[in-house]
Amino acid sequence: MDIEKKEGVEEQLVVLRKVVLEKLKSLKKKRFEDKDIEDFGLAFRVFLLKCLKIDYEFTDEELVMELDKKGVNKALKERITKLTSLLSEVKYHGKKI
Repeated sequence: MDIEKKEGVEEQLVVLRKVVLEKLKSLKKKRFEDKDIEDFGLAFRVFLLKCLKIDYEFTDEELVMELDKKGVNKALKERITKLTSLLSEVKYHGKKI
């Protein structure tokens, strides 16, 4: 990968991280409305796709395998999987936060 392309990818990750953090902040202010949670979930999944360089829509099990492949530490992996599981429960099972 040439230097310019690598810098472009890194800049995209910085922007994407800011988007995810802003979505999370807006959720705090809006008291976790369903639409906002879905928006955050989408932004978070896109962040994971880009950050982990995954080119497919992953299941929870596939995410764990990808995190293992990338050598993500156990504590962070647990936090990521808990969050994605919670977002899935909210979206597909109507769980309220």
